[in-house]
Amino acid sequence: MKHKKYIWFGGSFSPPTFAHIDSVLEAARKLHGTYPLSKIIVEFVPVNMYYDKESVRDTCISEDDRLEMLKVMVAQLKSQNLPFAEFKIGTYELDRGKKTRKPVPLFGSVKLMEKANKTTPENIYIVLRQHTFESILRNKLPFSDRLASMYNFIVLPTDESVMYNMQLENRLLESLESTAKEMHGIDGIHNRIMFASPRQQVASMAAIARQAARAGQPLGSYTLGPIADTIRKKRLYKAAACFSSRRVGRRTFKRNRR
Repeated sequence: MKHKKYIWFGGSFSPPTFAHIDSVLEAARKLHGTYPLSKIIVEFVPVNMYYDKESVRDTCISEDDRLEMLKVMVAQLKSQNLPFAEFKIGTYELDRGKKTRKPVPLFGSVKLMEKANKTTPENIYIVLRQHTFESILRNKLPFSDRLASMYNFIVLPTDESVMYNMQLENRLLESLESTAKEMHGIDGIHNRIMFASPRQQVASMAAIARQAARAGQPLGSYTLGPIADTIRKKRLYKAAACFSSRRVGRRTFKRNRR
């Protein structure tokens, strides 16, 4: 294989779930289908504790515990021995946070990965949920213009009805193309977008897993056995600081709910 294509897959991984595995395998297979002669390098990039999210702050869980669980997931992916893919972890945001005590913007994180792998933007595919990608197109994230003009994207549709429906997928692509042209003056962004359709939503499954952990319920439906064991033995996600009032799927979870 002469060429390498890189997938940036960021997140809190608090905890890593089957939805993460499903999403990244779908993204890797989709990219491999487009570039069958290229090696697909998947790099997981966990956010640091300064990200604005309860489930990554040190009052809820340590960065070391999140990293330990992520390593278990990556080991499981490696054990599948996919001939076209390689899986690894990039600790760029964790390392930068120790120096700056600030979160790392998406653009900065991707640039750190680009530099570390000595590659170029046209070889990088950023995996994002649909609403995050739309935020880039609408200039709601730092350096949105650079992200939109430089990189490729693998978008995880928010609306489950889009999944596995080519007609709806094409309509969504047309809508994104129109927004990119209106907000950034970019033509042809559809050539740098592909969709991956995992069976589960990452954010929803992680939130439900944290609630199950707090309630002492089995985690086998949400994450790998060794990760579930780590959560149970270390009593992770028991702190009230891990939760706030929010709607997850059809269920509403509240702070201090038991």
